[in-house]
Amino acid sequence: MDCALSPVQQRNLEKAWGAKVIDRTGLILEIFGRRASTREGTLQVEHAHLAYQKSRLVRSRWVQERTSRDFW
Repeated sequence: MDCALSPVQQRNLEKAWGAKVIDRTGLILEIFGRRASTREGTLQVEHAHLAYQKSRLVRSRWVQERTSRDFW
């Protein structure tokens, strides 16, 4: 996708299409990860990827807590 996707949007699209879906940031990180040729470059990409995943997990967790709190 050529835009940012929330974790929920990504999951729903993957279920609907039966294929892996990544947004622009995820694609960029994959490309840089494949092309990193030095140990330092690989670590920098890995750090960026983990920071990206962390922000998505935090948002996903927040949405789950908010949804369950509103439900009850």
